[in-house]
Amino acid sequence: KRGLAYSIYSYIASYSDSGYLAIYMGVDKESVNESLALIFQEISNMQNSSVSATELDNAKDFVKSGLFLSMENMETIMTRIARNELHFGRYIPLKEVLDSIDGVSREDILRLSSSILGLQGLTVVGLGPLEKSAIDVNL
Repeated sequence: KRGLAYSIYSYIASYSDSGYLAIYMGVDKESVNESLALIFQEISNMQNSSVSATELDNAKDFVKSGLFLSMENMETIMTRIARNELHFGRYIPLKEVLDSIDGVSREDILRLSSSILGLQGLTVVGLGPLEKSAIDVNL
């Protein structure tokens, strides 16, 4: 939106007893603090206000589309079956997953983001020619 980042995305890693949410950004060293401030603001917004109905519908469509596309790859299908067994102790049929996705409400998103997102315990890792002292920790 502001042209600060070469690349920016988020991802999750989930395990049976732990996990993490990561946000990656590739920026010039001059843009680090402004970019971090914007990310922190978005995290705060997610903790304090609900996503719009349109955002939720788009997110559901995105997740379901990715799930359908992944079902075209046999390795992905087998990985899904194995993860179901490891995490849930059973195979979860695709229809049940789709019904769960469709059942997510705006209130569910707000409740979850309020409980798991936050700046306490946040870790910032940098790679490149930037001194630690150049990062504004009081954003």
